[in-house]
Amino acid sequence: MFRSPLADRPVPAAPLADHRSPGAADLAELRLLRASQQAIEQISAGAELPAVLHDLAALIGVAAAPATCTIAARLAEDGPLHVLAAPGTPETSWPAQEAGIAAALDALYRLEDGDEAQILHQPSGDGPAAARTIWCRAIRDGSGGTIAAIAVLGVSASGPARAVAGAVRTLAPVVKIAVERRRYTGQLRAAANRFASLAASVPGVVYQRQVSPDGDVRYTYISEGARDLYGVSPEEILSDPNALFQCHAASYREGFRERLLEASRTLSMWDVELEITSRDGKHKWTHARARPTRLADGTVQWDGVILDATRIATREQELRLEKEAAESANRGMSEFISSMSHELRTPLNAIIGFSELMHGETLGPLGNERYMSYCSDILESGRHLLNIVNDVLDISKIESGKLSLNEEAVDLGAVVQAVNQQLYTRAAAGSVRVTSAVPATLPYLLADARLIKQTLLNLVSNAVKFTLPGGAVTVAAEDLPEGIAIVVKDTGIGMKPSDIPKAMERFAQIDGSLSRRHEGTGLGLYLVKLFAALHQATVSLASQPDIGTTATVLFPVARRLPR
Repeated sequence: MFRSPLADRPVPAAPLADHRSPGAADLAELRLLRASQQAIEQISAGAELPAVLHDLAALIGVAAAPATCTIAARLAEDGPLHVLAAPGTPETSWPAQEAGIAAALDALYRLEDGDEAQILHQPSGDGPAAARTIWCRAIRDGSGGTIAAIAVLGVSASGPARAVAGAVRTLAPVVKIAVERRRYTGQLRAAANRFASLAASVPGVVYQRQVSPDGDVRYTYISEGARDLYGVSPEEILSDPNALFQCHAASYREGFRERLLEASRTLSMWDVELEITSRDGKHKWTHARARPTRLADGTVQWDGVILDATRIATREQELRLEKEAAESANRGMSEFISSMSHELRTPLNAIIGFSELMHGETLGPLGNERYMSYCSDILESGRHLLNIVNDVLDISKIESGKLSLNEEAVDLGAVVQAVNQQLYTRAAAGSVRVTSAVPATLPYLLADARLIKQTLLNLVSNAVKFTLPGGAVTVAAEDLPEGIAIVVKDTGIGMKPSDIPKAMERFAQIDGSLSRRHEGTGLGLYLVKLFAALHQATVSLASQPDIGTTATVLFPVARRLPR
């Protein structure tokens, strides 16, 4: 334990007396002042608090003999009062002294001046009451709280000698300085420990870096994380920042200093992702972020963190490779589908063409009614298969970005009429009534006519397919403030609202019950969604089981053309 030189100073053998000559009193006061100065110097040099208080209590005890001096203090705010110095008193007696000083302090709070109190305290044990008389002086902080107390035990009932009171008043400020410094140092140490604990929990490095006006770069703090991330100790980096910079990639090191000086000049946020090589040869990725502050002398202080981004960078690279592989596979699939679609369409066109000739008996009668039925089935199947191939080909082109719009002014009334006529036979076969409601004044739509017709065909055929005999389908087009809308409403079997998102996906099959009278690929609504997206339009469905479904395609105002 550190010991103040004050303890080694010779002290008078006899107590200071009130009847001394003025010269002797002045000399005693001068000694106290010198002792105070030396104590303050020792406090500044980092002397331990108990050692300093011991010497101060010994000086007061010289003046108070045969009474004894005790100094107690609170080392933490709202902490207990502990005796820290009691020269000549066994430590076993300290708890009783603490109790007596606490009682004296309680009496101090009831005084108007609040400085001193003399009480009669009778602890357990024998002895004259006068020997237990305590004279106490409180030492308070700026807020009025007691941080320490100087107590003289065994003074006469009339109070302490003038020399004792003078010594206490002279040395009390030094006691206050010593205790407050100890408390402040403890708070700083606790704060530093908390910060170090927090910094240790960060998966990376916490640092404070300073760039001087002349361009000198140094670290004033760097956490232990530097050892794990870079393989370099914090002590080495604090001594030489290049120990850390040498771990940077060579290409980054070349312009690092210039970038740092420029960021310091403009006080720009530091946000850098960087590949490093630690001292053990491991390649890693880091993400550094720091905020600058200009100090009074022009130095720029950077407070920041360096995170280990290796796992993130590795995962991003894996995702990139996976994405590239998926895109490559998707391109290959699209090319395969496109090629196969063309290969299928060639024989299908021949089948459909020859079936039409045979069905129309262009070259003469078939000779048997069953041949005519077979020919009709072949023609219908061929057309159905060709429609599927065309749908798949359209999806392939859209998803690969190869389908471009052939935009023109589209008359929706004419398109609705054409679609209704094309589906008339199918609707009549199912006893479904199809009506249209398109105003004659409806503006033209800037769109691809083929895709708009295909959109209506898919929506109306779906409506007819899922509408029971006797039901109705209404095809309408409206000019709304939000744009031009195509609305197809049916009184069919409908679906649960929770099934709507699934119905919009490709190959979706919502209804698997006997109510379903036609098979399908599940591409119709998915194609409607893709065609709408090409026109910046939105598709929405509203449906309830056994009530029906309403499909709405809303085209933006920008696609409205005057008639």
